[in-house]
Amino acid sequence: MKKLSVLAVLAASVLLFVSCGLFVAPVAYTRFDSQTSQYVYYSSDVYGITEGQIEVYKDAEEFNAQFGIPDLEFHFGKCMGADDVDGTRYILVSLRRGFESDFTVYVLNEVYSSGKHFYLNGTALVPDRIDPYDTITAYTFSKVPFKRTNPDGMLHTDIVNVLEYK
Repeated sequence: MKKLSVLAVLAASVLLFVSCGLFVAPVAYTRFDSQTSQYVYYSSDVYGITEGQIEVYKDAEEFNAQFGIPDLEFHFGKCMGADDVDGTRYILVSLRRGFESDFTVYVLNEVYSSGKHFYLNGTALVPDRIDPYDTITAYTFSKVPFKRTNPDGMLHTDIVNVLEYK
């Protein structure tokens, strides 16, 4: 009988911890705020190996072209998929290492402008590295302070992250 009681207490404790969000993966719902006719594609690629987790194209025609090239391509350390909230598409950036995440953006050189910067929730981001290549420039951002969308284990659709390039 004692073993059964210990098991019941253990099971209740696990349920309590899970319901309080202690074992819930911390995520930041993140989207890109597009300009004009840009087409934004949100991938479910966990590590962004085969494609960017967020890809921004000139327009839908460029996205649908056989060899369409994105103007901006965001690669995050790890994403937990894509989701729609109130009709808006997001990716779920993993915040496993706290409330920060690293990411890299590849910008097509013909889209690049020295007067433009990357923003997260209205705050300008300063890249840790800028690597220019022949056709693209890579911007690497470290320890970016994303807002966690599920701070108590429950999804809060009013806590989201918006990236911009303006």
